[in-house]
Amino acid sequence: MSLRKRIASLAICGTLVLGSINFAFADGARVVTIGVNNSPEQRATILKYFGVNENEVVVLEVNNQEERKYLEGVASEAQLGKKTYSCAYVEPTKAGSGINVKTANLTWLTSSMVASTLSTAGLTDADVVVASTFPVSGTGALTGIMKAFEDSTGKPLEEEKKELASEELIITGDLGEDIGADKATGIVNDIKTLFGQYEDLYKDMKTFLIHHTHILYKYMQQLLEPSIADYLKKQKEEKMDKLAEVAVTEDDCKVCTVLKQNVEAEYLNSCIDFWNDFKEANGEVKGSENGWAAAVEYHIKKVAGQVITQAQISKKYEISPSTLGKRYKDLKA
Repeated sequence: MSLRKRIASLAICGTLVLGSINFAFADGARVVTIGVNNSPEQRATILKYFGVNENEVVVLEVNNQEERKYLEGVASEAQLGKKTYSCAYVEPTKAGSGINVKTANLTWLTSSMVASTLSTAGLTDADVVVASTFPVSGTGALTGIMKAFEDSTGKPLEEEKKELASEELIITGDLGEDIGADKATGIVNDIKTLFGQYEDLYKDMKTFLIHHTHILYKYMQQLLEPSIADYLKKQKEEKMDKLAEVAVTEDDCKVCTVLKQNVEAEYLNSCIDFWNDFKEANGEVKGSENGWAAAVEYHIKKVAGQVITQAQISKKYEISPSTLGKRYKDLKA
């Protein structure tokens, strides 16, 4: 993993917000999710491994299109693949039991990654088994568990919480490739635990970390290469050079300035035109220029058909996904 990516991964770990979803399967039902590309023989092997008969559990099939619905823009093409084979078994347990995860034949996904991610999504007490009949990455399993939640409750998982849970899984895995899965999961859990201790004092994770930046600094010191000082200096110089290249007149609005600093050339004019039209139609607008600029870029790229997530754009503009979501709704109102 590149140094740039390691810093980005660590930063995202710090902005993952603790979930508040009441994740409960109907009547405590046991659920099995099965990758649709498994053969009948593989399907039977998985059920036997889970120790259940098909008529004793709720069985849901998961396909690659659904994987992409939940994870595209967060997971890489290599992680998503073209077919879905990984399966999951979830059995709710009594309160206070915690999440117990067992995995088999997974090349990328680990039990600690699954437990941490499910906790973020709101599942607090369950026995979980994630497996495949042959080695696979395991991204289909998380998709299956999310689908099981939506099927059992009859309502979709909140988009923001879904992206947070999915992104935590991918980021923890990417960071784990470089420093080890256990250490990566430990970083995520440490930050979440610290936030939990002060949750009554801070409205969200971002506010907490603003007041406790030493937490991320500590992990940077432990994980990053000795050349970090030179790297950060170079990044600062590049940013200053980019700012110097942006022509800002006295009449230029702050949102347009932010757009010029962040949006690729092929989308820049469309973004600025859209913002000017919106501002003309609505008069004076209030709020952070980063929030508005992020919403404009997200809107223009969605209209252009680009696959992009709110998590990706909010990270780029250093705002929360909820802020982006609110401004995006304002633009479309």
